[in-house]
Amino acid sequence: MIWLMLGCVGSSEKTIDSAVQTDNLIADFADFWGSADVVYTPRISRLQHIQWQNATSSLLSFDAQSHAEMFVNQPLLDPFSLARDETWVSPVLFHHYQLAAERIARGIRLDSGWYQRVFPADSRTEGVSFSPIWDSDELFLEAEQALSDAQRMVLSVDIPSAAPYLFTVEIQAAESCEEQVSFLQLIVAGEVRDEVLIVGEEIHLTSWLEAGEIELEIAYQQGCLEATHFVSQISLSGWPDLGISVATEEEQQLWVRGLVQTAFRRAITEEEYDFWFAVYVQGASEIGSGDDIADGVEWLVSAILQSPHFLYRIEYSPDGEALSYAELITKLSFQMCNQPPSSELMAAINNADFVQQYPEFLHQFLRQDCTQKGLQRRNDKWMFLDGYANIFSADEVWDSELNSYFQEEFRAFMQQLIFVEEGGVYDLYTADFTMANAEIAALYGKEGGESFEKIDLPADQRAGLLTLTGFLARDSDGEKPSPIYRGMVINWVFLCADLPNAPDDVSPLPDIEAGMSHRELIEAYTGEGTCGESCHHTVLNPPGFALESYDQLGRWRTEDNGLPIDASGSFTFVDQGEVSWNTSVEFAQHLAVSREAHQCYVQNLFAFAQGREAQEEDQQTIEKLVERSQQGRSILGLLHDILMSNGFRYRGVE
Repeated sequence: MIWLMLGCVGSSEKTIDSAVQTDNLIADFADFWGSADVVYTPRISRLQHIQWQNATSSLLSFDAQSHAEMFVNQPLLDPFSLARDETWVSPVLFHHYQLAAERIARGIRLDSGWYQRVFPADSRTEGVSFSPIWDSDELFLEAEQALSDAQRMVLSVDIPSAAPYLFTVEIQAAESCEEQVSFLQLIVAGEVRDEVLIVGEEIHLTSWLEAGEIELEIAYQQGCLEATHFVSQISLSGWPDLGISVATEEEQQLWVRGLVQTAFRRAITEEEYDFWFAVYVQGASEIGSGDDIADGVEWLVSAILQSPHFLYRIEYSPDGEALSYAELITKLSFQMCNQPPSSELMAAINNADFVQQYPEFLHQFLRQDCTQKGLQRRNDKWMFLDGYANIFSADEVWDSELNSYFQEEFRAFMQQLIFVEEGGVYDLYTADFTMANAEIAALYGKEGGESFEKIDLPADQRAGLLTLTGFLARDSDGEKPSPIYRGMVINWVFLCADLPNAPDDVSPLPDIEAGMSHRELIEAYTGEGTCGESCHHTVLNPPGFALESYDQLGRWRTEDNGLPIDASGSFTFVDQGEVSWNTSVEFAQHLAVSREAHQCYVQNLFAFAQGREAQEEDQQTIEKLVERSQQGRSILGLLHDILMSNGFRYRGVE
């Protein structure tokens, strides 16, 4: 079935939605946002693979991860992988959508428990029965059949009558290639009838077969010559029988309407309902198993999963007007949680006072689990947390398990700061606490337990994110701290500075000499009067030197190579001009009040919430958010403001 370009009934005009009427549109919060322009964005936004996975799992009550993992990597481009600029679907991805849809629909048919979860009104509790037709025992009397890439097994089978059939292949992996997937194909008369990803040791292939003696092939596709699988058994069964249906005509109609509306995340018109109910009815003639309702379920599910109304988030509201309630809630849920709105969220839009309740609705929404997880993913990307797994140190207290503790410390710290303390950007860079277990606490000279708990830190030694152990350990070279890397990250990640690329011919620093600190060595090769003066001396080195009080694992230190630590320096901020400091904490205080730090964080938070970079039209909104942030607005409050803004709730004018 090819449904991706079909099923667009009603898409040329704004969909009639019981919760979308002109006099019910979201109120304009002009007293706060003034006349801020709204950026025009595409009406269609292709779901990311994780969003497809969550939407499919929610719709059909199962875990769709294995299907999403087989999709070709066609990412959406922006700092947080949420941009909507790339809406096209490549032929390969289209094929993967189609295969996943058909396999999922067939899987529901083969599992009575799953079928009951999908269509509760048609509860069939007796399980699925099959009629054995043929097995391959005589083929494997002596040994299993080994298959490597592109090899085929040729079988000759006597088919008793024209009907759909199920092949069950028992298979085990001997050798496989990393990051390569394996497939089995069922080929009849030179035509690939089914293709299934090898997951587990029992693979199902299905096809309609004509009566009589036929020759067919089971083909193995891997993509690398080293891969091998062993086939120990192949059996052929008649079509699965779910037993007698108990669903009434009215229950079927209600189920079709409910499934389509849930899949499309909005109410549907009567014209759309008629179209999709006709698709459901069509299943009986297209599949023809004799079980018209089960055929309809399989056919409809497969069609819905290939519909653009499912694969895309679509905004029908006219340019310059507010999004409909359903569009707004859907955008909110996918942007924040990477998942479709729950039934509870969709029910909220039917409240007559939703306009007035939207600010409080956001307050509650931002504190639910999925939003917290979504913001955690954003924080992970912002801090390049995957890089913590590559930390290495020759220090005797380091082991690879400590890297995972570094990651957990950062996540727990951000969770505590944002959702418990309800801190702002200033607090992010000045907090005198962290979250630690015993291993992390020991690096701070403290005691801890098995779980991550809040511990207070000396205010003259620690100040927020810059002094967390993982951040400091990642930007070290294993044996000693790296002020250059630390300074680069502070400029790039925390101040959004546009740094030039390093020259291609940079030589490594020589070994440190006795009687010289590491700072003195770096200054000698990159400081004033050297070829690195323009970038290092005034931009990279000062913030990096400010963190010299911490060793390669983030522990506090007072000496380097036998010399007293010098963490002093000066740096030029746009709003403050040149500032000076003597200690690491003093530098963190300067950073925490700088306009650059607040603007950088706001811009990144805006990109996460909107799914795109800030544009020229967004600058008035950004300015207001930065002003609020510098006045002490919490991070949750800033996110609340972004989601309240006209730029989030309205469509722009092209």
